[in-house]
Amino acid sequence: TKLSMYFEYYKAKNFKDAYPEWLYLYKNCADLQPIHFQYGAKMIESFIPEAVKTDAAKADEYKKLLMEVYNTSLEKYPDYRPGYTKGLKAQAMLRFRIGTPQEAIALIKEVIAHSNARIENGENLDAVILDYYFKTAMNLYDAKVYSISEMFDMYEEISDVLAISHDALSIEYNNLTSDSTRQ
Repeated sequence: TKLSMYFEYYKAKNFKDAYPEWLYLYKNCADLQPIHFQYGAKMIESFIPEAVKTDAAKADEYKKLLMEVYNTSLEKYPDYRPGYTKGLKAQAMLRFRIGTPQEAIALIKEVIAHSNARIENGENLDAVILDYYFKTAMNLYDAKVYSISEMFDMYEEISDVLAISHDALSIEYNNLTSDSTRQ
């Protein structure tokens, strides 16, 4: 019943009413499916900006729960899109200033290392994560944390990942549009 209630509210983007039902499921149902962790994280993320303005303690509580949700999802379902989940976690860390930028970058490097641009049968890499990666690195460079050499290394890494992804997409596109595959 709670799952049904939360999900109906969630689909209607009524996160205020969906959240208590979801939170109950999160805390009391050991077999909560992995997608519901991502839905919960999305709801929590939607509450943080307002809480930051009105109640710093509540904002910190949401941030802590958000990281817990991502970590629990990765622990319970390590094979369910771990790169995607880690990418979302890194983005949240950067957007909401959770942890340090270096911790988020380390997580993004892990996502890249296990992507389909780096290993066979790896996960697709979301371009947004590369954007966060480079923007954060630029901020760290501006703060004199990273050297110009490290920036060039990151730029080269991103260029390499994009080239590999582009090549894979080009091959797939050519296979789909070649005369031999048309009917």
